[in-house]
Amino acid sequence: MRLRRWLPVLLLTVPLVAASGPFGMTGRVPFAGCAMPPVVTGPLPERLSQTGLFSDVATLTPAPGLVPYDMISPLWSDGANKRRWVALPTGTTIGFSPTGEYQWPQGTLFIKHFEREVDAASHRVQRLETRVLVLDAAGPGTYGVTYRWRPDGQDADLVAADGAEEVLALRDAGGAAGTQTWSYPSRENCLTCHTPAAAYVLGPKTAQLNGTFTYPDGTTAHQLRTWNHLGLFNRKVEDADLASAPTMAAIDDPQADLTRRVRSYLDANCASCHRPEGVGSDLDLRFTTPLEATGLIGGLVRNDMGIDGAAPIVPGDVARSVVHYRMRSTVPEERMPQIGRALVDQPAVDAVAAWIAQLPKTP
Repeated sequence: MRLRRWLPVLLLTVPLVAASGPFGMTGRVPFAGCAMPPVVTGPLPERLSQTGLFSDVATLTPAPGLVPYDMISPLWSDGANKRRWVALPTGTTIGFSPTGEYQWPQGTLFIKHFEREVDAASHRVQRLETRVLVLDAAGPGTYGVTYRWRPDGQDADLVAADGAEEVLALRDAGGAAGTQTWSYPSRENCLTCHTPAAAYVLGPKTAQLNGTFTYPDGTTAHQLRTWNHLGLFNRKVEDADLASAPTMAAIDDPQADLTRRVRSYLDANCASCHRPEGVGSDLDLRFTTPLEATGLIGGLVRNDMGIDGAAPIVPGDVARSVVHYRMRSTVPEERMPQIGRALVDQPAVDAVAAWIAQLPKTP
């Protein structure tokens, strides 16, 4: 039986609620620049407060010109919550694409801040790290660095080139104590995922941004309409373009189609490597790739994990599906992704299991 005769068609788009509405930011403020070196070989600021990326580091008040944004389907990072900003060099724009990666101007900066709730009863949050990714102004290329927050949350220090680890003290809602090992990525770790095959930039693209975001002033607005209003794109993006463009869904969104939720999650967590010319090029887990072309269903696996009849996904058979096995594993050599995750994202594991179970079985 040919797979394409029975595989469900993935609906990549959802209608926008309305074309009108407020913008999240009223106008584009030029980015005045910062102390981060524009090329890979430059000297690095030793403290986050020295980078010039925040006008007030203690309150995480971004410098003028930084644009906040969020992901519809965020990368799982061992339970951490994240905040994100991007800054374009003055006078530059983003090459818009409805389906593929954006063409980002060289010199663009991306900032991602991580913090973790460490006491579920009091909801106490600990700041962990702030990462900075810089697209080399001389291009092509990129570099990434991590700043580790001090215990008092007032500043963060540059992590050594080979990374670092910390054991976090946790307390659940009932008061029970526990621990979690947090890994601060090395600069080489950054380049493991931010590769030429992935156009160096992960996350911000149409399918991930094609939804609303609540801005710091409390305004809830469509992100891409706001970016278009700010003139961040190299052409005008019409509301009709956004209505017909792909839109991801969060893995825990009960209103979204299960297939769309799972495909969004696999894109966010796996597609940086599992794509054409990537290190996992036997699979193409990009959200916009038709399911029958991903290699997921009945495809080959490099390591069957000792499972008889294994495939990346075996329709109707969770136990023989290697993707599910790797998602629920915490063994460093087996788990996927291998970098940036040590804990199991149980809601995602459950959603993928439900998706596999409902896929029609093949002979």
